[in-house]
Amino acid sequence: MYVCQNCGFSTPKWFGKCPNCESWNTLIYEEEKKKGKRSRDEVKGDSVLIPDIKHPQRIDEIKQDYEERIHTGISELDRVLGGGIVKGSVILFGGEPGVGKSTLLLQAAINISERSTVLYVSSEESHIQIASRIKRIMGQVGENKFKNKNLFLLFENNLENAFGYAKKIFRSAENKKGILILDAVQSFFSDNIESSAGTVSQVREIALKSVEFARETGIPVMLIGHVTKEGIVAGPKALEHIVDVVIYLESEGFLRFIRATKNRFGSTGELGIFEMTERGLEEISDPSTAFLDEDILNLPGVCLSAILEGTRVYILEVQALVSKTYFSVPRRSSQGYDIMRLSTILAVLEKFAGISFWDKDVFLNIVGGMRVYDVSCDLAVASAIMSSYFEIPLGKVSAIGEVGLLGEIRSPTFLEKRISEIRRIKPDKIIMGKIKGNFSRLGEDIVSILSVRELANFISKLRR
Repeated sequence: MYVCQNCGFSTPKWFGKCPNCESWNTLIYEEEKKKGKRSRDEVKGDSVLIPDIKHPQRIDEIKQDYEERIHTGISELDRVLGGGIVKGSVILFGGEPGVGKSTLLLQAAINISERSTVLYVSSEESHIQIASRIKRIMGQVGENKFKNKNLFLLFENNLENAFGYAKKIFRSAENKKGILILDAVQSFFSDNIESSAGTVSQVREIALKSVEFARETGIPVMLIGHVTKEGIVAGPKALEHIVDVVIYLESEGFLRFIRATKNRFGSTGELGIFEMTERGLEEISDPSTAFLDEDILNLPGVCLSAILEGTRVYILEVQALVSKTYFSVPRRSSQGYDIMRLSTILAVLEKFAGISFWDKDVFLNIVGGMRVYDVSCDLAVASAIMSSYFEIPLGKVSAIGEVGLLGEIRSPTFLEKRISEIRRIKPDKIIMGKIKGNFSRLGEDIVSILSVRELANFISKLRR
């Protein structure tokens, strides 16, 4: 069969152009071997923690300790995972080359190896390369050795051999617990597939075998995946459906952001923030103040906001620049904020606030490289744009609210939680939309504004 390496479409006839995704020169011939049946005794012998999970079980017979989580020792990573690594799960890490995927998992492996066994299998780096990276992470120099008997390194690209070594190591371990790390999934190959490593069939087979290994043994498997130029994990889309958790590691300068796009054991809204240093990725304990620069708050075009990512509130700085254009079509640029939503807000300001942008270029930036999906940042965006348009600085003012198509401003959910986080930086005023009930209970620094027209009048009164 000829299999498309872009979408996974298969056909017995070769085509220069894939009939499904219309990509050129992506059909590659792949031949699959017949898989031999494994005996029940062999399956039982391979088991490490769970003797048999393939027969029907009553819910009251299922052991609750199967859902115990393994803590990585990295609080930002544990929070994105939903509290830690679930036993018997398969986790996929994706990211650009050099973003720090291997470094982050090595740091987690070092912490986990203090309590249980860890096998790190690399198909791209040798033992010496991985050991040197561990020494750099631990801050060791010279002939100092990393004294830990629970961390094993293996250079292997054959999947069956890697699982064979893993079963021997975890069977002989004292507590028979730990994790298996495969780096990277596109570099491994299985003997069951007659094709080179990295093809659609190989990647799918490796994912299925990893899930089978994790379910039978109870050992969680962490896969590192390469990404394409579009920023998604290379291979078939079924890869993300097969695994339990999909995490992407993104970079912006020296900052690293991790998000879970799929999580069967927790929320996908959590965000983890790290800083790349000489000793690996270091957590940013207080991200709310990490992106805040109070020296520029007295300049026009700056406004603060509080967004909710998962269970945590982040204070961020929104910058806007409105300038006269010399082109027939004004430019619209946005960094970290949806460009279509920016165009919508500009249209609302033109119609309901009487501000014309037909001869103005508008540039918007979310400071720190964060990407905002929370609609409660709309009011801060509108306030920053008006501040730059009128050339009136807002000062230490925070804005929380959603801007509607009719010019109305709505207050977001978890309002008191956002206000509590904002008050840590002691703002002058907190602007928000319509509040149900008596909002005086929230404090004297709260300003309720119902529409963008009222917002324009409020900002105009700030002129000194």
